[in-house]
Formats: sequence, C-alpha cells, structure tokens
Amino acid sequence: MRVLTKKYLDNLPQSLVGTIFVNGNRTWQIISYGNNFRSSSEYKVFHIKEVGGQDEELFMTPNNFAYSFSNSSIADKISKFKFYKSEYAEGGLVLSKFFSNTSRFVDYSGKFLYPPRIKNKVHPDSIEMFDDGEYVAQPKLNGSNTSVFISKKEFVAKERHNKFFANPPKFDFQSLYRGNGNMCITGEFMNKSKKDHNNKSLVGFCIWDILAYDGKLLIGSNIEERIALLEKLYPAQEEIKFQGLTYMLKTDVENIYRVNNFYGKFDKLYKTLSKIDMVEGLVLKQKNAKLQMMIGEENNSSWSVKVRKPTLNYSF
Repeated sequence: MRVLTKKYLDNLPQSLVGTIFVNGNRTWQIISYGNNFRSSSEYKVFHIKEVGGQDEELFMTPNNFAYSFSNSSIADKISKFKFYKSEYAEGGLVLSKFFSNTSRFVDYSGKFLYPPRIKNKVHPDSIEMFDDGEYVAQPKLNGSNTSVFISKKEFVAKERHNKFFANPPKFDFQSLYRGNGNMCITGEFMNKSKKDHNNKSLVGFCIWDILAYDGKLLIGSNIEERIALLEKLYPAQEEIKFQGLTYMLKTDVENIYRVNNFYGKFDKLYKTLSKIDMVEGLVLKQKNAKLQMMIGEENNSSWSVKVRKPTLNYSF
C-alpha cells in the first residue's frame, strides 16, 4: 500500500482514474485529477465521487493537507488515503469491470457455499476433443476441495461436504480479505503429503475459483470473469514452473497459491503435469458456463470434466 503524498501524486498514471479508495467508513472513486487550474501548479486536484453520493472536488496542498471546497467534512490529512499499487484499494474492485451484468448478483450472507465439484470424467486419450477453444484447463491437485468464507473480522474453512476438518488448515486466510463485504474462495487444501515438482511435500492452499465477492454471490458469472477477478485480487508474486510450464502462482500471503490457467495444447499439458506427484491431471471448464446456486454438491458439476492419471485406486 502507498500513502498518497505530493511526490507520489506527481507520478500518478492516468490509469488510476476509476480507482476506489477509503477514508474511514466512506468509499470514494477517482473521476479525474490533474494540476489545480485555479491557483498554483503545486496543487493537485481530484474530482472524486462517494459511492452512492455526490461528486466532490478535493485539493492537496504542498504540505500534504487535503481539503474540499464543496464538503469540508472530508478535509483530512492526505496520509489517511491509502492506495494499492494496482487498480483497487481498501474499498475493493469495481465488480462491473469484470462482470457483464452485476444486476443478477444477490447478497451473500456468509453461509457455506458448496464448491464446484468435478464429477464427470474423461479418458486421457479423449482430451483433444476438448481442445476446441471452448474450455480452460486448470491443474487438478491431489488435496481436499475446500470452501473458505472470509469477512472483515473472521474466516471459516470447510471441506466440500460442509464439515470442518479434523486437522484444519492453519493458513492466514484473513489476509486474503478484499472488498467491503463477505467473500468466498474455493481451492485445494494440500493435506495429503503429496510432492511437488521438486519432490517436496507442498504445505499450502491453492485457489482455483471465487464464488462470492464484495458481499455478492457471483451467480451467473462465467469462469473467465472469475479468473480475471482472482488475478486482480491476488497478483502473482512468483511463478512455479515444471519443464517450462507455470502450473502454480505464489500470492503475497505465505503458503497461499493460485492455479494457473491454460487455453490450449491440453494433451501436452496433461502429459507434462501428470508427472508431478501432487497433480492428478487436469480439470477442463467450459469458459461460458454460468455459475449456479451453490446449495448442493451437484449444482455446478455439469460444466467441467476431469482428466485423471490412472493409479492403484483409480482407473477408467
């Protein structure tokens, strides 16, 4: 996070127009900014709008003091306005930037959401029939399918049957909180002592979907929209590669990862990643399929298939 100072303001890119930021309990959005045309060029002027409120004009003086001609109540030390380096701040991302129709979203109370379950299976010899541009592939990790509810004050992690783990994950899920309301992410709790490409047991949690954000259920969204949201919320800090393929991405939270996403050459991808002990194969998800209500295990099983490598306990 950055404190908004004059030196930082002087180098702000125009891409920050639309950025959300927070002052106390109030959420604002930058409409435009530039040098103050009314007086000294040392002043910076922001045209801002409170979410659900009126436009304001906010000035910053050379001594880092912010004031408003139209609403003196928001005048405060500029150090209280904190920004993330990317396009979002403590106020969260603007959902309309990622989803074509946010009107279909409904409020999320924080109840358990059943994560998408990959029920349908495909033999590896048939994988090429899905390499038609209609699917996105993700590594299928050998862990426990987990749904994690996160609010501003707490988190709850449960396995896919809506039960607590006997040995629960002890990761800093709270640091994954973004936005203004309840959220829910799904991923793989790596609790089976499976080894990565370096033949070391991976201890961690790997995110592969997001079901609720900013207090809204993302019902009706497609996987590509949700992938784009995850990429913005948790930008990659490091790529984890095997034979030239990046299959996982480290986030800025210790032991928390994201799976990478692939859009072609599924046969080669499967044959390469299946060499890794903790990778069971691939999950292929229809790019345009819509997320359904998450009130049961079967609700979102129709738009994805799994391609698993054979083992002693699994065959076709």
